[in-house]
Amino acid sequence: MKSIFNKKQLLLIAGITMITVAFGVQANAQDGPKAVQSHTMPSSFIGSWHFYDQDHHQFEDMKITANSVQQGEHKVFGKNLIMQRIKLEDHYQYSFFDKRVKDGCFGLYHPARVLVNGHYYRSILLDRQMAYLPFKTKRHVVIPKVYRY
Repeated sequence: MKSIFNKKQLLLIAGITMITVAFGVQANAQDGPKAVQSHTMPSSFIGSWHFYDQDHHQFEDMKITANSVQQGEHKVFGKNLIMQRIKLEDHYQYSFFDKRVKDGCFGLYHPARVLVNGHYYRSILLDRQMAYLPFKTKRHVVIPKVYRY
């Protein structure tokens, strides 16, 4: 019995199928979160930020300028600072790195609005648990459920 396809046609069909499958697998691998690196901070992060640590009963301060981040004694600026913006489903998260230090990540931050004394204030959330505010307060800070993902 004779085949309707000759050997060249079968090889061509097999090649096209393999290329299609390879591009499909590559496209699915790239669907994850997209990250963009920069040396400058977003304008919503610039300023002095304060977090009250209730365990140690002291304030932790973080100062952010367009090209530097200082958290406690750790200061990173200029070309050593790498800001990474990560786009997730419906929001962005930011991480700051010190290029000189291995695993020098400060944490995952994102801008949010939190409830303090019945009023909403802008803040920077660290790892969805700690809220840095632009003023010092020992009051209880409520992080809305929408930011606790």
